[in-house]
Amino acid sequence: MWNITALQTGVEHLADVVCLHKPLRKSGDIGISHAAYEISKTKRGWMAIQKKSGLVVDERTDFSRSTNDDIIATDVRRRAEKMTRIVIV
Repeated sequence: MWNITALQTGVEHLADVVCLHKPLRKSGDIGISHAAYEISKTKRGWMAIQKKSGLVVDERTDFSRSTNDDIIATDVRRRAEKMTRIVIV
């Protein structure tokens, strides 16, 4: 499955975040998981945050889930670094 390949490539390249837009799914697919990532999903996209990344993650449901289930908005940062907002539409 290409989704697992994309996530595994992220692990190999030390990616802290992997975003997949319109990931391939089979009919009746119940989901996916990966030992290295915490995955947030919508109908149109997935955001995977590496568990060992050390990132502080704050899903911004005020921007996404409460108004539109097709959007994932997440703020990520390391301790002393500037916050980065990642949005999948």
